[in-house]
Amino acid sequence: MRRSVIILICILALAAALRLGCVMKAAHEPLRGDQPNYDSIALNLITGHGYKLHYEVNRQFPTALRGPSYVLFLATTYLIVGHHVVAPMILQILMDLLTCYLLFQIGLMLFKRRDAALLGALLYAIYPPIIRNTAAILNETFTCLMFVLAIYEFLRYMENGKRSQIYWSAAAIGIGALSKPIFALLPVLFAISALPYRDKKRCLIDLGMQLLIVALMFSPWVIRNALTFKAFIPTVTNGGFTFWGGVGPANGRVVDGLDQSHVPAYVLPAIRGMSEHEADRWFYRDAFKIIKSNPGRYATLLPVKFTRLWFSLPYDEPPTKGNILFLIFNLGLMALALLSVFTLRPPKWASLLLLFLFLYFSLLHTLFFATFRYAMPIYAFMFPFSAAGALGILRPVKKICPNSERLHVSAEREDYTL
Repeated sequence: MRRSVIILICILALAAALRLGCVMKAAHEPLRGDQPNYDSIALNLITGHGYKLHYEVNRQFPTALRGPSYVLFLATTYLIVGHHVVAPMILQILMDLLTCYLLFQIGLMLFKRRDAALLGALLYAIYPPIIRNTAAILNETFTCLMFVLAIYEFLRYMENGKRSQIYWSAAAIGIGALSKPIFALLPVLFAISALPYRDKKRCLIDLGMQLLIVALMFSPWVIRNALTFKAFIPTVTNGGFTFWGGVGPANGRVVDGLDQSHVPAYVLPAIRGMSEHEADRWFYRDAFKIIKSNPGRYATLLPVKFTRLWFSLPYDEPPTKGNILFLIFNLGLMALALLSVFTLRPPKWASLLLLFLFLYFSLLHTLFFATFRYAMPIYAFMFPFSAAGALGILRPVKKICPNSERLHVSAEREDYTL
């Protein structure tokens, strides 16, 4: 037990050091991509301009482009320490350390092996894309914590049946979904994973309660959007653009942003003067026209977006040697996770949940738009499986973990935690 504590502390210290180095480097670089959007909305909030995009004088306008939970975290941080981007990044390091610790606990619950739980936490600690996310003003670290926390509470609920834990899980889902709307349907995935192994009536009641909690958490945002835009906007107003960008509107090429040189010439004049909500609907309509005009081309983009999502392969350029090595490494992690499911036999509902999450994220992101950072929550949950699969090969349970050392669900809680 004491040795496990020391190793875990060392893993967390390593994770902190790697992330701090990345943050120190990013502190001297300008914000790029989606980062200025989050930053400007948070800055407008604390300066009394409201939930608006851009901070330049006379350029602010109401927005629902980004959901409120991560923005409110940013705004609160800026309000306390001033407009210094390093401050939220430091807090994101602490969030990621908590995520790392929760994955250790998830590994214990699933495989009853401290070595596997520690290796799963180590994988999360050293995984380069996850490290980079902490050094960006993006919602990835924040929402990954909410995702892992929701799964952790759900797993505890499946172990001991306490409904309070399913409600805490729903609260984490609601907070995460207010920045990543794809999270909103996680209660459904939880329920269908649990249904074969729990009382069906109780599962459905708990699903209804989870969905109700998520809906209640969304209601202030929906009301605000209705009052601001005179329209029903349950999530955000960039769904149309991401869908449009993912159908290959530039002669088969995907579009990441309207500032790209290959954006079709007709787009900017068409949306000029539109509100965000109107432009969102326009992008959906144009995307369906593009698909209808060439459905075969759209179909060929689906596997491209799938590999982009899970393996970070480029869209329009040939993969580099680094891309290929990263692809092989990630395929290895997936193979080890699959091996752990069939050889070490974690709870079946946990394995089903991992499968359903993989299919759900694959479906939505390949239909819309895919980038590798969208897959990070699934990789985080997969790491304990991958670690167990690796140790199942290298150090079988009978050799490393005799009966006296194995953890059991019926054991005292002290055996479950550090």
